[in-house]
Amino acid sequence: MYGDTDSLFVTVDESKNGFITDGIVLEAKIKYGVLFELNTIWKILLLTDKQKTYLGLTDTDEVDGTTMLGMSANKPKSSMK
Repeated sequence: MYGDTDSLFVTVDESKNGFITDGIVLEAKIKYGVLFELNTIWKILLLTDKQKTYLGLTDTDEVDGTTMLGMSANKPKSSMK
């Protein structure tokens, strides 16, 4: 499990069919009043020791990431391929 101010990354055994994730979401809501929203399912995810810095391959085979060297919000996604 990894997280920062507005993100939580959880490794889930595929054989559990998401039950672990569902349990975390339910416990956070009941105990702390925190609501989680599933945003992305990753096949491969690379995290660094810098805040908000990751790169990965989604379950739809799209490359996605933020603040990695060579990736910038003002560059078109086609330049990252």
